Amino acid sequence: MIYDKIIGIGHSCVPAYQIRRNFGQQEAYFFDWLVMPPSALVSIIKKGLISLFCKEKFVIYEQAGTSATYVPVVQKELNIIFYHDFRKSFGLLDYDQVLKKYSFLADRWNQLMQGGKKILFIRHHIKKDECVETYEAIRSTYFSLDFKILAVNECDPNTLLWNIDGIYSYYIKSSNSWHGDNNEWLRVFREMKIK
Repeated sequence: MIYDKIIGIGHSCVPAYQIRRNFGQQEAYFFDWLVMPPSALVSIIKKGLISLFCKEKFVIYEQAGTSATYVPVVQKELNIIFYHDFRKSFGLLDYDQVLKKYSFLADRWNQLMQGGKKILFIRHHIKKDECVETYEAIRSTYFSLDFKILAVNECDPNTLLWNIDGIYSYYIKSSNSWHGDNNEWLRVFREMKIK
């Protein structure tokens, strides 16, 4: 593999799932299970990952279903949704535990960003200008990092001919499954010659 690590940067848990499935990379990273718009991603990369944590900005996003284990919680200022962290029976009382978990993940992220590794970041659902802004935020924050971004979108493939240094853009067929179409993701990884 030409990358030391492949890391999902949202917009949801789909990239994390596909990374685990295709590359056997099991350790978790900060953005793996969060749902967030590109503007929030850029903001916390620039300000520091833990900057999103302020207890007063967290609210229940929607009520959990009867069979659900977790209740969705949103950081309302940045519109970052935590679907897999706040237990249904505890809700916002889990805040300190969630903060501890994400502090650990932020430390792991920061060590990796400073460690001289070659990294491929994967972002699902992102527009060209948003991807460029994300690339610039990473480059200016971690100026010695050797990285590329893979943008994967379910839109007209003709709109994905971006030709931007440091960014690969690929079309992927839409899927009804939460984790996407496994064969489509495999195709992208093979076309990139990383699988």
